[in-house]
This record gives sequence, C-alpha cells and structure tokens, in this order.
Amino acid sequence: MEHIVQRKADNGLIVETILRWTGSKRALVELIYALETNGDFNKGTATLKEIAGYFERMFSIDVGALYLSYLEMRSRKTNRTRYFGNIANKSAPKNG
Repeated sequence: MEHIVQRKADNGLIVETILRWTGSKRALVELIYALETNGDFNKGTATLKEIAGYFERMFSIDVGALYLSYLEMRSRKTNRTRYFGNIANKSAPKNG
C-alpha cells in the first residue's frame, strides 16, 4: 500500500503522486524518535509504537526492531543524528 497524494498542478489539473519511503530504515527510525521526543503527534501523547505503526502503514515499510535501532543510534560516538545532520548540511548555504 502506497500513499497517494493529490495536488493541483500549475495548469489547474489534479495530479496524483504516489509517495514511497526510499530513505534508509535507520533514517526513518531517527525521524520517528525525533517526532516522538518533540511531542509532534496527539499533543505529545502518541507512543513510539503508534508513530512507527503509522509510518509503516502509510509507506508500506517495516521499521524492524525500533528499540535496537535506537540503541545503535545512541551508541554512535559522533553524529548520533546522522539523518538530521545530512539534512542540515544539504540545506546550509553554500559559500562562494
């Protein structure tokens, strides 16, 4: 099951786009933990399992062992949040 998004194109026609998660599972786990930590679902009452289940259903992906992925993230000596680090690097203004 993919998630189909409808949007209005520049020419006024409705266009359907299929969204699939194509990033790594570790990146998705990092995102799920960030959303839960920040309290971004249900005014902070949604559990990790609920958020992970939502992403699994929306994007037809099995996030796998959520807690083991979290432990791997926490055990990194540097750059514990690689996914967000990559986003920050890509969005930073280029010099020159």
